[in-house]
Amino acid sequence: MGKSRLQDTGIHILLIPPVINPVSTDQAVDFIPVGLLVLLSTLGQSGFRAAIYKPEMLIANDRDLPKVAEDILSHNPGAIGFSTWCDSFPISLLLAEEIKRMDPAIPVIFGGPQASVLAEDILAKYPAIDFILKGEADHTLPGLISWLLDGNEAEAASIPGLVYRDRLTNEVNPGSPGDRVRDLDKLPVPAYERIFKKSKVRIDAGRGCPYSCTYCTTNQFFSKRYRVKSPGRIIAEMEYCHQELGIDRMGISHDMFTLDKAFMADFSRQLISRNKISEAPFTWTCSARTDCVTEQMLEEMNESGCRAIFFGIESGSDRIQKEIRKNLDLGIAIRMIRHSTALGITTIVSYMAGFPGETRKDLNDTLRSVIEVALAGARPQLTLLSILPGTPIYQRHVGQLEYDDVHSGFSVMYPTEKMRNLIKSDRNTFSSFYYLPNDHISRRTYLFLADLVNNIEHFLPTLVLIREHIRQALKDSDFVELIENDLDRYQYGQDTPLPELYFLTDSLKKYLEHLIDRGLPTNAWDVFQVDFTKAFMIAKYERWQLSEAARRNHQAEMKRPDPKDIIRPLPYWKLVETSCYIFDYMHDPIGLKGKAKFRKGRFHYIVLPVSHRMSRLFKVPGAHFQAYRDLKESTVDEFIRKNVVILGEDLTRKILGKMIRWGLVEIEKSH
Repeated sequence: MGKSRLQDTGIHILLIPPVINPVSTDQAVDFIPVGLLVLLSTLGQSGFRAAIYKPEMLIANDRDLPKVAEDILSHNPGAIGFSTWCDSFPISLLLAEEIKRMDPAIPVIFGGPQASVLAEDILAKYPAIDFILKGEADHTLPGLISWLLDGNEAEAASIPGLVYRDRLTNEVNPGSPGDRVRDLDKLPVPAYERIFKKSKVRIDAGRGCPYSCTYCTTNQFFSKRYRVKSPGRIIAEMEYCHQELGIDRMGISHDMFTLDKAFMADFSRQLISRNKISEAPFTWTCSARTDCVTEQMLEEMNESGCRAIFFGIESGSDRIQKEIRKNLDLGIAIRMIRHSTALGITTIVSYMAGFPGETRKDLNDTLRSVIEVALAGARPQLTLLSILPGTPIYQRHVGQLEYDDVHSGFSVMYPTEKMRNLIKSDRNTFSSFYYLPNDHISRRTYLFLADLVNNIEHFLPTLVLIREHIRQALKDSDFVELIENDLDRYQYGQDTPLPELYFLTDSLKKYLEHLIDRGLPTNAWDVFQVDFTKAFMIAKYERWQLSEAARRNHQAEMKRPDPKDIIRPLPYWKLVETSCYIFDYMHDPIGLKGKAKFRKGRFHYIVLPVSHRMSRLFKVPGAHFQAYRDLKESTVDEFIRKNVVILGEDLTRKILGKMIRWGLVEIEKSH
């Protein structure tokens, strides 16, 4: 299959990343799994030409699917390889069907966790897929391309992890177990220079996890084999990215980077030594378990440039910890998180809800833990349990799953009608889009709580400021009952698309009013005002991205707008006035807790989202306030004439330039 085609095309294979439906401009250019960058290098090392498809076209309805398929084929690839995750699997399958409809002869290959776990079943059900490569494809994908070019069918059986149909009988050959790379240092350096967004990179540090959590597929995909590159090799790859891309801030790609304490001590020491003599010290982020770090390790990591860490706690219930085989000591977990935030490390803590048999007490324990980590200054996140194929939870409960067209957890997406029908037709394959009913807690409550918790991070400065008061109220609170009592009022009693955010804002507002009546300084109100503005502006930003940004290219940078060009203010930022100076505290609430100088006065700030989770705060000098306050759609010339009397022409032009750089306005060229 495809022999002559692969010989005649410009590239032997086009790799399709799992984030194929960019619902925001960031996603359109931002995310390539580091595994695909490794594949580019191993394919190139074997003499094959390969590229990664850049997803820029939003799939908003079924009519967009053939457009994207056509765009993929326009690259004239010899074969197409889809990297698959559970959340993107329906889109990948539908695109494969469109590609095969347009070009039946092109070989379509699926790989990645989702395809690997259900390989034989998927190949039997979906004829648009020709091959599935199970496990790690660093060596096996070049082997498959070589076979497609030169081999015979008998040789296919020798490729580890290759699942394919017999050409004569059409029966599925299940293949051998997937391949596993034993010495990661022997792999070529990933093709980091091929990333789309040159300011962000994740370093390929290792693979695998030795733990047996019942909800996770990582240990299955990587055969429970924990591996990590040597410290010297990882730092060499960081140097490569710095030299090739000019990057000095990097993420470490490994779910369990801190498992080996001796390795971490060596890595930190080498990086500290490197950073001391370099004009461009590296900073980095990673993921870890709270029982795989110590206070000393965190201090060494911080000294070596670690600026953010992701911890997965999953549940605040000791009972659920045992049930899901996570087995964390929650007391130690909280202590490590507090130490991490005290060092100034941005700390993200992940939770899940909806586990089998979860009780109201279990859920209350989780919510209490969520609030505790927020009071420590960490950013909590909560997803609803996604039942992933191949996991122990899947094996026990797949027959009980239900579908309600509400997608959460790992399967957050915006499905078309074809995607919905595909998901509903195959519960076993698309189990992550389903949910497990709970006898104690309604689906409605779970969905509300997930959105509620994911808004908490926007209010961390407020929560840290009043944390002693909140801790007193934490002990006996029944959060589930408190929320359920107000569900009808917030979900059905208000004409608002953000009931969880309004609930959280109203609750904090009432509590702050109560505390201020009893002597809490009013600077807390200024902090809260900026926090809730951040939250609502981020919500606006997300809606704008969905409706506008993903359909457009980034605005071209302009050195100097013409007088007749149109200035259009963007809708997701806001000017805020406070009665206290809060800028320093908002940027470091943990470090400045009890130390910040909230001097009185009249201060102005711009709140501007920069992603779906983050926003920036800009100081606005008093003399500039009017230019921002009165900004509306106008020509450049009208804007200058309006402000020139007070500010002068040079300063007015500088402010306009700042508005453009910050992303407060867009400029439409005059015709």
